[in-house]
Amino acid sequence: MLIKSQNNIPNSINKEKVVTNFRDILTEIGFSIPQGQKIRCKAYHRKDSKHANSLSIDFDSNSFYDFGASDDNIKSGSLQKLVALATGKGLDQFKLEYGERQYNNNEEVAERIELPKTYSNDCLKRLLPQYDFFIKRGISKKTLKIFEAGYATKETFAGRVVFPVRDSSDKIIGFNGRLVNWTKESPYPKWLLTKGAKSLFIYNQKIATPAILEKNEVILVESMGDCLALYECGIKNVIVLFGKEISRAIIKYVLSLNCNIVISTNKDGAENEFTGERAAEKIKDTLLPMFLEEKIKIKLPEGANDFGDMLKDLGKTSITNWYNEKNNLTLKEKNVEYMDIVDFL
Repeated sequence: MLIKSQNNIPNSINKEKVVTNFRDILTEIGFSIPQGQKIRCKAYHRKDSKHANSLSIDFDSNSFYDFGASDDNIKSGSLQKLVALATGKGLDQFKLEYGERQYNNNEEVAERIELPKTYSNDCLKRLLPQYDFFIKRGISKKTLKIFEAGYATKETFAGRVVFPVRDSSDKIIGFNGRLVNWTKESPYPKWLLTKGAKSLFIYNQKIATPAILEKNEVILVESMGDCLALYECGIKNVIVLFGKEISRAIIKYVLSLNCNIVISTNKDGAENEFTGERAAEKIKDTLLPMFLEEKIKIKLPEGANDFGDMLKDLGKTSITNWYNEKNNLTLKEKNVEYMDIVDFL
């Protein structure tokens, strides 16, 4: 399937209303910042902080107040001061590192970051409504149509069931395709993703965001197949990582929702027995500076390598039972031999 991209051309910047982008700076250095101009969060800069929301931040006035601080010198001040307290660097160093990182007040932040390519909706007209592969795996035609699936017969994605990846404004910014005739001996990847775009993808956000807000929980999975299987079982609060690592875009998305997190990487079979667990722990370690530990759970698929196999081999009940179990599966619950392996690695 030949897919041509359209270039995004950013709007001009209003240079008369330029302010320092403290929200991104604080997020980058470890603060968990929810949405809003006046917010409450954990005092990440104060290592003795025991209260989850003792720090008040006002982005309109660029100021903070720490209700949990006993020292008046660190209780309140400007957001420049807060960054300095968190990093241990003075005002001069702040200007050196962050002085150029500014944006205007009219929400045109996108021009300061890498913009994804966009694709015409006409691309989808070239896909054929052939769903047999996923229907045999327990995915209904209704679900496949919701996710805009179609079979490609030409070019890069030939022989694959293809799914468009859309951004928050519903523009197509990439594609993900599953090779129908894939085997372990195949020289081609099982799943193929648009090159160079993975770091910008927040897949399934249109469907997932309302469900995440309702349940106050997001489930992070590896692939489209996992997402489809969970959706087929009525579980919609799912974001796809497209691999075993979490991107900065997804981290910022989850931070904006300030919800609980369930990490559900795949097990990857007996030959790589602990790959999924190690990947899940790595993602958890990445998130810990920004979230309380009790907000992060690890719940891998049970009885199969991934959720697609769970649905195909064990049925919907296996997934609904998995979802209803609230055990926090971590490496600490594994045996000593397993811990020795992880420590050694």
